[in-house]
Amino acid sequence: MSASNVESPIDSSVFARPFAIHCVDSYTYMGLSGPADYLGLKPEVVGYIVHQAHSQVVAELQDAGIDYDKLNSALVPKSGRHEVAFIFDSTQAEDEFRYGYSHAEKWIPVLKSHGPSKTAVSAGDVLELPDAVVWEEFEKRLVGGADFPRLPRHLYYVVHMTNLSSGQLENMHLALSEESKGYLGHVDCTTWNSLKLGLYLPQVALRSGDVIITSTDDEGTANLPGYPFEESGFRILGVAEEHYYLLLSHRMDNGIPAWAADDSSIALTALSGRRHSAATTNLIIDPRRVQYLNEKHAPSLKQALLDGLSEDDLAEAIKEKFATGLVYNLRFKAGARDGAPVPELDALLYSVQVEFPDEMGEVKRYQVGLKYEAGTHTSEVVTFY
Repeated sequence: MSASNVESPIDSSVFARPFAIHCVDSYTYMGLSGPADYLGLKPEVVGYIVHQAHSQVVAELQDAGIDYDKLNSALVPKSGRHEVAFIFDSTQAEDEFRYGYSHAEKWIPVLKSHGPSKTAVSAGDVLELPDAVVWEEFEKRLVGGADFPRLPRHLYYVVHMTNLSSGQLENMHLALSEESKGYLGHVDCTTWNSLKLGLYLPQVALRSGDVIITSTDDEGTANLPGYPFEESGFRILGVAEEHYYLLLSHRMDNGIPAWAADDSSIALTALSGRRHSAATTNLIIDPRRVQYLNEKHAPSLKQALLDGLSEDDLAEAIKEKFATGLVYNLRFKAGARDGAPVPELDALLYSVQVEFPDEMGEVKRYQVGLKYEAGTHTSEVVTFY
């Protein structure tokens, strides 16, 4: 369903029925927010569009034997898992005119043999950053490429993947080093770094076991770049572009507040039918919740140097990170007690990715779980991990 063919009245009950949406991408995909703004669509209509698209995607994946819920690990950041940019020298590709394909011939078999069974893969050139900034970031962060060539930025080709364990990362690095003369090394992109400012990478695949999910064009053609996934034993499943990039696309945090604000406003619209950005929410922490957090999430709070803070100071410290934080895990949970429905216990829930340095200055990533009151645009912190 597209923004242009939605008519009122809509079924507003979609916001009050149990649902779980991993993420909604309005960060790099403007296919919903752009038309919504141009057409002046009401927030509840925008939210309804997301829910209708979500229902269609879940059903389509289920027909293909894929459980949407199990794609969470590929699309939502996870503690202890890595997001990694594998860096290639495009001048070393076997086919200089199809260097993306040439690199794909190397990384796809490695992904099949050594990579995570659930992962989102994006690929493309480094853009916009000054060459010197790219070189500086590589000098600090590129693993396995101490003698990398100083090339113009657009000659570095990046394949970015999510949800890698440390062991999978090491195995993929070793295999790529053996198989590809153009492979330079990898950069950990689990937390923000300056290189991300130049990584505007289109997603080329969402892996679910032996299935590669890609977008399709208007004629239903999947895998438009023609990458050799099937040669490595993958089966390709195509999903319509407007659904794929809205609901099945991993968002790389490029660190741009305006993008994050628009992105979170669409996410919270899908959550509640009201359009507000996460950065403008009234963030609170119940005093009793502080004790719970310090008991149940003590390691995370201590590592982030947030332990011992009052509820107001803790809320303020977390809220400061919402300017660039990305929203995940949009859910409606029906209230119940002793097996009986209790509507007053119904809850809208979501999470925001935040980053804090530890005592050594190393930045770590956390997920803040929140309970949302749409009428007052208030978010209550419930977890920090």
